Amino acid sequence: MIIPTDKFERLFRSWVIGVIGHYNGVIAFDGKTNHNASETDEEKSNRKSGYKDYTHKSKLHMITAYATELGFSLGQLRVDDKSNEIPSVQQLIDEVFIPGCTFTADAMHCHKETARRVLENGGNYFLPVKGNQKELHSWLQQLMDECIKHPRLRRDDSFSVSEQGH
Repeated sequence: MIIPTDKFERLFRSWVIGVIGHYNGVIAFDGKTNHNASETDEEKSNRKSGYKDYTHKSKLHMITAYATELGFSLGQLRVDDKSNEIPSVQQLIDEVFIPGCTFTADAMHCHKETARRVLENGGNYFLPVKGNQKELHSWLQQLMDECIKHPRLRRDDSFSVSEQGH
């Protein structure tokens, strides 16, 4: 009997939550591409023969939610071929996120919608900021420069930014 992959994934996630119990550590989300994961016979033949116009079409891109302290995958989700991983990560947050955990991912996921979903699921987030968020990056750089010039902050100080509307 073959179990459909979506049913297996739901059962796996349910089993994982039962095994790990209460967890409040870091959940790292990361995407990886597996090349030749679903290669057709024609594609395989073209690749092996060194066919110069061979285009690599058989890629499988997956997002994994990983409980870092446990060394345990909480679940995976395939990224649609015509999409990027941002919507898939946002969906996976809703499906596997555990309240009290801290979400982390690469800078690609530094978006308001991703942060909102983490907060709605009872979590915290730690997201790197790079050039894809120019205004935020510039503001944080100015803040850090100011902190270096005037080291008045204690280790237990914290900052919070809240936006209301646009």
